[in-house]
Amino acid sequence: MSQQPEADAPTDLTIADLAPGMEAKVISLQAVQEVRRERLLAYGVAPGRTIQVLQRSPATILKVDQTELAIENDVASRITVTEPNRMKRAFHHGQRRRKRRFRRGLKFLQRRKRNKR
Repeated sequence: MSQQPEADAPTDLTIADLAPGMEAKVISLQAVQEVRRERLLAYGVAPGRTIQVLQRSPATILKVDQTELAIENDVASRITVTEPNRMKRAFHHGQRRRKRRFRRGLKFLQRRKRNKR
């Protein structure tokens, strides 16, 4: 008899799973190589810190406090984060656009979770 994962069980989200404009808190950098982990910690990407994804292609660009940092997609897929929060500041002016972008990001994450099952 195979056990199915519970619906309430937390899934491991990574920075690579977040859409541009979403914010989340870093949980761990365990899967990242030691040299890269030290460099990320020096730039402020540490457990408990809030990051915001600005861009996903060709490289992932993060915003940590006032620092914008470009990391490889492979590294972004190894950094685990919490569920995304609503973005504090929009990239485009206007409340409607901000809400629309946030909803699109959430739909993207929901589709991705469904496809992983």
